[in-house]
Amino acid sequence: MFLPRLICHRTERFITVPTWMLRQISHNSRDSLQKQVLFLISTKASLNNDDKLKIRKYWSEMADYKNLRKQRTALLENSILHKMKIEDFVEFINRTKSSSMTARGLYRRECLYQCKDDLALVNEVVAQVSSAKQLKPLDTPLDTMRWSVDDAFSTADIVMAADLFLLYYKLFTDNVQPDEPYARKIISALAYPNPMHDHVHLVKYLEMNSLFEKRVGNGIRLTRFQLETLSNKALGLSDDAPQLCKAILNKLMNINYFLTAESKLRDDQILLAYKSIDENYRRGNVASIYSTWNKIKGHYVSITAHDSRIIYKVLKICTHNRAYRSICSEIFWQLTPEYYCNNPLLLPAIIDFITKQDSLPMAKELMQNISRYTLPENHHIVWLNKRCLSSLLRMHLKFNDSNGVDRVLKQITTNFRSLSQENYQAIIIHLFKTQNLDHIAKAIKLLDTIPPKQAMLAYGSIINELVDWKLASKVKFTDNLMALINELLMKAHDFDPEHRSSLWNVVSSLYIKKLCHYKKQEGKYVGNTEEDIDLAKLLYLNASKKEKIHWTKSNCNPFIISTPSDVKLKINNQNRFAILRNIALSALQTERIDIFLWACAELYQNGMTIEELRLDWNIMLKHQLRNSEFKTNKEIVQDIKKHGVSSIKRYLR
Repeated sequence: MFLPRLICHRTERFITVPTWMLRQISHNSRDSLQKQVLFLISTKASLNNDDKLKIRKYWSEMADYKNLRKQRTALLENSILHKMKIEDFVEFINRTKSSSMTARGLYRRECLYQCKDDLALVNEVVAQVSSAKQLKPLDTPLDTMRWSVDDAFSTADIVMAADLFLLYYKLFTDNVQPDEPYARKIISALAYPNPMHDHVHLVKYLEMNSLFEKRVGNGIRLTRFQLETLSNKALGLSDDAPQLCKAILNKLMNINYFLTAESKLRDDQILLAYKSIDENYRRGNVASIYSTWNKIKGHYVSITAHDSRIIYKVLKICTHNRAYRSICSEIFWQLTPEYYCNNPLLLPAIIDFITKQDSLPMAKELMQNISRYTLPENHHIVWLNKRCLSSLLRMHLKFNDSNGVDRVLKQITTNFRSLSQENYQAIIIHLFKTQNLDHIAKAIKLLDTIPPKQAMLAYGSIINELVDWKLASKVKFTDNLMALINELLMKAHDFDPEHRSSLWNVVSSLYIKKLCHYKKQEGKYVGNTEEDIDLAKLLYLNASKKEKIHWTKSNCNPFIISTPSDVKLKINNQNRFAILRNIALSALQTERIDIFLWACAELYQNGMTIEELRLDWNIMLKHQLRNSEFKTNKEIVQDIKKHGVSSIKRYLR
């Protein structure tokens, strides 16, 4: 990922400077950067932006110590402090340091460059320019690093403190373990809330943690306060920088702790995993939730010790993603009937899972458990709440249990007086799924009696079913299919002209699904023209633009637009992942690797890691991985390495 260098001045905003610009500076003059910096120090009363860029380029070259070694020139010889009078250097620094972070960075870095070979010079400079009081001489290079960090703290140069720490260990100490107390001191400062600079603070944390992973074998040990503040910072950037947020949360979930005597530290780590699941549930990133849950599911002796709200979210999102349902089955068998039959949040989710599984034996066992294990005092709370009754209605409809349907409908009308939109949706879509023309007529007639507010969910489900019929070429339903879709969407538009309802997310997803649909015939995928997948990419890009110049809402009915490139879709966090996965899958099937990699890059930019992308595609494409239960995250990773799809290994390296 490209991370631009950040140049900051105490009274100025951060300036983003691409690396190519820094390189260009060195080519604008025949003089070396060292000579250019010496010249501006001798002639400038203050530093402008061009001067600061030259100094930063000089720092970049000085940090490239491997190149200096190849040239057999010492760091000391390349330092500007070695080439000028100390009085001139001190006079320049004291004139500019109060207004320029670059000037403050200059004297601190020069002292680090000199600290291995000339501590006397370092002490002379420190005595005259240090912003922090230094009461005793610096005796070692390590003392110099600590002074530079403390001096940066004294002027609130937090990012610089981290840079100086990293520079010291890059220049001099290839095999020495980093100074952990000072690292934790810097991490505490980076963790402190600072909305303007939170992004760069988190990047510096990752760089420092990486140093410890390479030198020590594990990351910097944290306190509970550091864990909480860093995670809150990351979550605050989840929309603007999803990959950075994910990188931070993943590190924090696996990091060691400084105060190991505190018994709740590991529980705090579990809470952090819960935050990650919450965030990825909001985004629809099922692969991340699956991976995170597998990391933490065995933390407690019993699964019931986990937060039931998190178990619910894992069940719900994995139930609606067929490839991940094995984890729902695992959770169902691990939960005791005494627990889930008395939990008004989990019971409906389990009923929905069993309904989706289409398993009559599981349904019968569940109903027996509900009768046997629900406590009398919980009967009304669990059995008769609106969500549970809606789930029971769907299950009885699925298994054509007319007595059960009548019984549940009676309970709904008795307790709530009327049916909810979820109830209407369940009944209407059940009638459509029978594919019986008389039943479909009844469903449409029932739909006409429902107020639009109560019918929006049903509209989406019906259109989904009709699009599936169209893709499956069910000829007997195609005559009036598009007319019915148009009628439903016009009614929805009249009720919701601003397209605020989630129905329009569904419509956009279905349009892309139809556009990218390919059938397998004689071992090859055939269907729409190859240009359709390019069109899907174009429509996604148009809908994802932050500023849509010519339009603010999606089309009422994209299926009837005569010029496909004029289609306007509604794409947001609710449907983005589904749309990109549809495009990527079709691209993979038709060997459009360019589009596949583009879609994967978009998923990456929106928060999926490379590991999650590999997991997602392998689970979707390999049934052996899909059907694995009761495996740890480590075992799943090993299975993917050993038995994963070869093309995914090649494309996502």
